[in-house]
Amino acid sequence: MDVVLVAPVHHRMPVIMPPESYRQWLSENEDFDALLSLLQPVEWADMTYHPVSADVNRATNDYPALVERAHQEAQFGFKDILGCP
Repeated sequence: MDVVLVAPVHHRMPVIMPPESYRQWLSENEDFDALLSLLQPVEWADMTYHPVSADVNRATNDYPALVERAHQEAQFGFKDILGCP
């Protein structure tokens, strides 16, 4: 994934992998090189994103609704990113 495409959303680059790799990625005994092999580029065209609540910025928050679309998109500055009028 091109960092330039993610930059308007966040300054850090996420690790994105298919669900079948989760167990290996989270394993305490996995070889470092094997973990590095899991880090493969993801095509931007294969991804979607949407604005979420600012509640995601608090580590103490951990509930499913955090990934739901925020109702006040303009509040989070996503109108330009999403190409909204």
